[in-house]
Amino acid sequence: LFKHLWLIDPSWDRAATDIVMEREVKKAVLNNEEFDGKYMEETGRVDIQYRKSGGGHVIIELKRSNVLTDTSNLYSQISKYHRKMKQLLTSLGRSNESHEIICLVGRDLKDWSEPDGPAESRKVLEAANARVVTYREMIGNARRAYDSYLAASKEAGRIQQVIDALDASLDIDD
Repeated sequence: LFKHLWLIDPSWDRAATDIVMEREVKKAVLNNEEFDGKYMEETGRVDIQYRKSGGGHVIIELKRSNVLTDTSNLYSQISKYHRKMKQLLTSLGRSNESHEIICLVGRDLKDWSEPDGPAESRKVLEAANARVVTYREMIGNARRAYDSYLAASKEAGRIQQVIDALDASLDIDD
């Protein structure tokens, strides 16, 4: 998933890794906890990642598909990422650069079943420049983006055929 971030947001088809910034984020925001070799050996996975996309910084918190959490717990976890990311950008003289935290979850948050739950959740998470994306939503967005790509490719193919036919009919030597 981290190699194909366009699945989360199709506009991130060119998400890049800024090696220096990634190291700084790991050190300042994550205290190297999630990324050191010992952690990887113990868990066998990385559940948080940093990327740079469209001039902004993106931290992705990946939850296992069967984990059921709520906005409050999610906020308490990611608010430290938000605070430390702001501190890091300020210390690097880059406070004008944006950052976002994406929480990818397998199940709707517990409090979303409450009246106005999703709207209230969005407001709370916006305070930490964060948003939730469900796996179901991610898959739907990826399918729609891929369908658009296929439709555009088919149209481009037809246009190319017309151009080739025109080119052949002109019979102009280069």
